[in-house]
Amino acid sequence: MFRTSFLLPVAACAVTALSAGAFTVVDDFEQDRSYRLTDNMQFSREPLFAVDGTSALRLAAPRWGENPYEWPAFHMDDLTPSDWRDFGGLTLEAVNPGAVPRKLIVEFAGGEVGFKKSFELAPFSYRQLDIDFAELPENFDRTAVDHLTLFTECPMVPYELYLDRVALRSADETVAVPPAFEQAVSALAGSRLETLARQLAAVREPRARFAGNAAVNAFQRREVAALTEGLDAMRRRTDDVSLTLSERSAATAETGRLLARADRLARLLEKLPPDAAPVVVQAASAMDRVYPHDLPLPPAVDLDLRLARHDKAGIQVVVLPLADACDDVSVTVGELADAAGNKLADDCFTIGPVGFVNVGAYSRHRYGYLGWTPDPILNTLPAADVEAGAAQAFYLDCRTAADQPAGFYQGLVTVKSGDRLLAELPLSVRVYDFSMPDRALLPLAIATTYPQKPHPAEELTPEETLAARRRVAEFLAAYQIGLDHLYKGEPNELELLKELKARNLLGGICIRYIQAAPDEAEAKTRYLIDAIRPHYEALKEAGLLGHAYLYGFDELPESYFEVFEEVAAALHREFPELKIMTTAYDYSLGTASDLKSVDWWCPLTPKFRPELVDQARSAGDQVWWYTSCDPSAPFAGMQLEDQPLEARLLMGAMTARYRPDGFLFYETTYWGKNHEIAAGPYLDWNPHAFQDYNADGVWFYPAADGRFLPSLRLENFRAGLNDYTLFTLLRLMAERVERQPVSRAAHAEWLSRARAALRQVETLVPSLYEFNREPAVLEAWSRTLAELIEQSPLRIADLDDGSLDIWGSSVYRLEETE
Repeated sequence: MFRTSFLLPVAACAVTALSAGAFTVVDDFEQDRSYRLTDNMQFSREPLFAVDGTSALRLAAPRWGENPYEWPAFHMDDLTPSDWRDFGGLTLEAVNPGAVPRKLIVEFAGGEVGFKKSFELAPFSYRQLDIDFAELPENFDRTAVDHLTLFTECPMVPYELYLDRVALRSADETVAVPPAFEQAVSALAGSRLETLARQLAAVREPRARFAGNAAVNAFQRREVAALTEGLDAMRRRTDDVSLTLSERSAATAETGRLLARADRLARLLEKLPPDAAPVVVQAASAMDRVYPHDLPLPPAVDLDLRLARHDKAGIQVVVLPLADACDDVSVTVGELADAAGNKLADDCFTIGPVGFVNVGAYSRHRYGYLGWTPDPILNTLPAADVEAGAAQAFYLDCRTAADQPAGFYQGLVTVKSGDRLLAELPLSVRVYDFSMPDRALLPLAIATTYPQKPHPAEELTPEETLAARRRVAEFLAAYQIGLDHLYKGEPNELELLKELKARNLLGGICIRYIQAAPDEAEAKTRYLIDAIRPHYEALKEAGLLGHAYLYGFDELPESYFEVFEEVAAALHREFPELKIMTTAYDYSLGTASDLKSVDWWCPLTPKFRPELVDQARSAGDQVWWYTSCDPSAPFAGMQLEDQPLEARLLMGAMTARYRPDGFLFYETTYWGKNHEIAAGPYLDWNPHAFQDYNADGVWFYPAADGRFLPSLRLENFRAGLNDYTLFTLLRLMAERVERQPVSRAAHAEWLSRARAALRQVETLVPSLYEFNREPAVLEAWSRTLAELIEQSPLRIADLDDGSLDIWGSSVYRLEETE
């Protein structure tokens, strides 16, 4: 993974420390020497952004995904001086010349103890990276620091950073930069501001075609005034000589947001008709986020839903008041009927404004929009106030009954502000002539720990806890997610599990989380056997053992493999029916390790290697996959910085393309200390969930009345499961037709179209980090699958040979498919 690289073909040598004032230069990248690099890190000496001499270090790396190594690194060895006792800190000058934030991690070691610090550089900015030695651990040995590493992690886009003058400073010393360097950095910031000024000039002048439209003109004036104020504020700050160069450079961080806002204004002025109404109302895909400010509106779509019986699908209606705020905005759906007089149920739609969570800092490994981000669907609120110039989406969730007649249903969506009519939009709902299953056709191991303090804050009795679990199980069932918990000590809800089984809603049941330290295998194994046995016997007696499994050694390294194998082998001897699943870091999936007692491997999606998967499966194992706080872009994810479409792709087309045996996620209710939601749409909700990741482990939100509020990500997760179900049903039907010569000949045209639709996953998802991001393309593919199933010569009931069995039973109540 490492290589040695030379600036010039000379032998490796130590860099002699150079004194400059009171600080000591460790490396200014002027001299020829060798460095060590990971395979995916490149470097060169460049004159751009050199501090004192003629060269700066330019680091570059491809985006993560094109190279599987997560941490592109640059290593400096044989440091001089290596004795850092007389110094108070380390400084490094860094410039990010690109349009996205860059992360740099500085790491060095003293004896056996290491230290590292992470720095974020805003787009088009300079920052002096400083590590005060007061931050070092007490046992850090400053007498022999002989190497220093500069690295980043999981770059979302190609990485580029300029670095110069690694220097040791005395305590309380300020390390200055020369005027020429300051001018180069100021020019970088100035060019960014000039770009914004040009964009502002392009949208400043009133458009002749809106001469008589007071609402559009008022909107344009207000937006231009806000953009001008933002530009002027940044110019004042970049000219403020009382600030450091780093502070002045960082002042342009808002430029990206203002450029996006100017682009939003330009696009609206381009697409609005001359007689545009004072309030813009349009539909948008459920796969898009509709940001209230700054970012452009997503493409308008028709209000047209397609779903099967016993199914759900969603779409959004967007309201944007141009001139004046609209209070008490509501969206309702009228009667929906087909040509034969059949009607959709009056309560088939659940509607609510999409709430906004204020994202103030990026998750680790990620960047995106900072500000009010749409995610929770506030379907407990009948209406929302919408400020002038802000876009507000309302989510329409349609659910069809198991006995709903197939057909095209037509009706109207009405949008009002109080009693004032804002718009009426035609709505079409097509119901296909087949049913969707009760459960997902993909095994899921998804943990939901609710209830737990502080949700609710008070202690619950066992009866109250069971009632809370029953409520959350009912909510999850609508998303085809079973009630499970990966890290619990024991299951304590047997009666509820039996109820879910009777309703065909039971998924996997993790009996126990298993783990042991390397020095406690024997004792911990005895403890686990004793703890598991009563629950194993209870599930066996209840006929639920086919749903049970063990999960453990979560994300643990190779040092745990020996004890893992010892524990797993013993548990298999005691409980031969129980499968053991792990996310331990054996990326060979047992093919190159001694872990032979694992049944279900579960690598992170970037580590899902088809050639190793095939080898593991040939040994009788399953290979699932998972996401959590990782991976970041360019891989599909489930956090606030990730678009909702990614959740749908991950569970649908991507799963169809790579065929994992299941999907795991560690938590859905990681709410922390946030309060239940009673109002909106702008929420007082801290998005940081696990560590500093935004909405990681938060798939839905708690409402003040005890209900649960889905997120856009959860809705798209379910839509992805639907896509995978449609793909699987069509694949099974096509395989059956193809195996029968008579049927194959009679239905050749249908079979040809089915094969083409199934192959389309290869263009939708060329790789795990490359995929189509157009909602219209994904929606069209999904509809093609459904139409081909409806036209199939086979019925779903014809597949009743175990092909639709998950957790030991069919995901369908097959009498409903007749």
